[in-house]
Amino acid sequence: MKVVVRDAFNIEAPEGFAVEGLDDANNPHIPRRNDDYVFRREHLRDLLAYLQAPAGDGLYITGPTGSGKTSLVLQTAARLNWPVQRAT
Repeated sequence: MKVVVRDAFNIEAPEGFAVEGLDDANNPHIPRRNDDYVFRREHLRDLLAYLQAPAGDGLYITGPTGSGKTSLVLQTAARLNWPVQRAT
């Protein structure tokens, strides 16, 4: 299923720009959506670009503790209905 970025993430995006999401929203590993979460456009852009064409690579996100790295990934997954397995 295609997810329209402007609607799902509440950010300015080109009309009709969409990414691939999953139809099944019942998977217990889909993170809980926080509708108050505010996406930073630059970080979301980079994450969505990676998700559209990972080319077999991993994504390395850096930043200080508490800067929102995990929240960005979890809230993106929540809007795309993508299950997440967290490991620390």
